[in-house]
Amino acid sequence: MASSFFDRLKAGADVVADATKRGAEEIQIRRKLAQLHDETARKALELVGSGAISHPELEALAAQITELQAQLDALKQQHV
Repeated sequence: MASSFFDRLKAGADVVADATKRGAEEIQIRRKLAQLHDETARKALELVGSGAISHPELEALAAQITELQAQLDALKQQHV
């Protein structure tokens, strides 16, 4: 009877360990995906800024980013 309890306990622990491992793998993949999205956005902004690529939608987004960065920089200067 006692070994049956421990067998069930071990089986439950194995299930939890597997779920934790899958969760950790998913988090790692999501983190890498977010990093690649960020790198892609930064590269697109750089390419639009240099004139290497041109598209109205990208240019509009780049203009918004540039404006927000200028606002942020101005706020930082006020707090110095």
